[in-house]
Amino acid sequence: MRHQGKFAAKLQNASISNKPILLSIDFKGGHGLSQKNDKKINEITNIISFALWQTGHPDYQLK
Repeated sequence: MRHQGKFAAKLQNASISNKPILLSIDFKGGHGLSQKNDKKINEITNIISFALWQTGHPDYQLK
């Protein structure tokens, strides 16, 4: 987690935006080589949902 945290901090410092840099860490995930399908599907779902929210898709905006 140490390197990921440093990377996120450097991104935050380099950003000209006031928006936060988000970092998602799965402490029990290992390197992901032996992930079960449901865990992979959940991770992909989170990524796609985040992308739809950030790009303004109306079904994924806060209500």
